Amino acid sequence: MVVMVAVVWLLTSVVGSSPGAPQPATARLTLPPTPAAPSDTPAPSTAGTATAPSATAAVAPTQPPTAPRPAPVVLGSDGVPVPPCSDSAVEVRAESAAPGYPRGTQPVFRLLFSNTSTEPCALDVSPNRQQVVVYRAADKARVWSSSDCSPGTTTEARALAPGEQVVYSAQWSTNTSTEGCATPRTPVPPDRYLVMAVLGARQSPPVPFAIVE
Repeated sequence: MVVMVAVVWLLTSVVGSSPGAPQPATARLTLPPTPAAPSDTPAPSTAGTATAPSATAAVAPTQPPTAPRPAPVVLGSDGVPVPPCSDSAVEVRAESAAPGYPRGTQPVFRLLFSNTSTEPCALDVSPNRQQVVVYRAADKARVWSSSDCSPGTTTEARALAPGEQVVYSAQWSTNTSTEGCATPRTPVPPDRYLVMAVLGARQSPPVPFAIVE
């Protein structure tokens, strides 16, 4: 994911049929509102509330997008708009480049958004719909979100064939953050953490990783 300083993320995106062979093209991206901490019962909750989690749970974001807006239009080769992907046709996954990172290094994550339907569709991957969120594994306290200090404002959509996916990679400075960038940012200590990827109302199961001495 390209090196990032403080709150600025440099994200690389590709579209392909296999997560193992992306062909990257650079895009600058920042991402949306905060999802709830991973919990056993999928349900909305107040930001910052710790709930009993599951390693595979996926819950709804704490709040919807700030204002409804039309999805970007993508035209097919025939000049006809490609129909938008339904929520049920989109799979959202997160990956960590390594299971553990030495203290002082920056974790690298991948966000994978796939068309799981049998028809082509246009996926809205606008920066203000995307988000990477990190929680502390022990108590599910929210540690950082990519949208806290740099919320996205631009729009972007990709036409995906059945089985295709768009991949974004991101690098975390390991500094904490809160919504609106309202508090000082400090380095997190060595510990076990969870990362989640978010796209609109869809989010991935949490993926564990660690920061070690």
